[in-house]
Amino acid sequence: MSCIQNAIRTERVSRDLQVAAVAVIALEVRPARLHHARHTAATMLLVLKIPTRAVMDVMGWSQASMTTRYQHVPKGGIGRHRDADGRTPLGGG
Repeated sequence: MSCIQNAIRTERVSRDLQVAAVAVIALEVRPARLHHARHTAATMLLVLKIPTRAVMDVMGWSQASMTTRYQHVPKGGIGRHRDADGRTPLGGG
């Protein structure tokens, strides 16, 4: 039994969490931790070519070495991730 399924059966969790857990199971969302979102956010800032100092400020890092730990170069490299109209993933130019 997954921790999400267990949460549904536990009366101690809020009704909102139970509803969210049912949705996660129904939509077959893969298990992930919130920590994974930090890697995704840092990588998106890399793809968008945001300066390292700005990334450090947003992510709350005091050392630039954290960018190499959290930012992952996508397959195909940077700058190749544009749609047919030449826009970046978040709609930039």
